[in-house]
Amino acid sequence: MTEQEKLEQILEIIDTLKLYIQQDGGEFAFVSYENNVVTIQLKGACVGCASVDMTYENGLQELLKDEVDPNIKVNLIY
Repeated sequence: MTEQEKLEQILEIIDTLKLYIQQDGGEFAFVSYENNVVTIQLKGACVGCASVDMTYENGLQELLKDEVDPNIKVNLIY
C-alpha cells in the first residue's frame, strides 16, 4: 500500500469515527500523517474527557493498525 493509499484510508476511518464521537459532544480534527504517526487535535467534549485515551489511543490506534498499518501510532494534541 502506498503512502497516499494509507492516507486516504486513514481519512475514511476518521470521517466514519467522527460521526460516533460527535454524538457524545466530542470533536476532533485530522492534523497530519507523517512517518506512520497520525496526529489528531481534540476539540469539544473530547478535551478533558476521562475516556479520551481509551477512545483515541487504544480505539482509533488499534483500528488504524488493523486496517492500515500495524506500526501506526496516534498522537493527540489537546
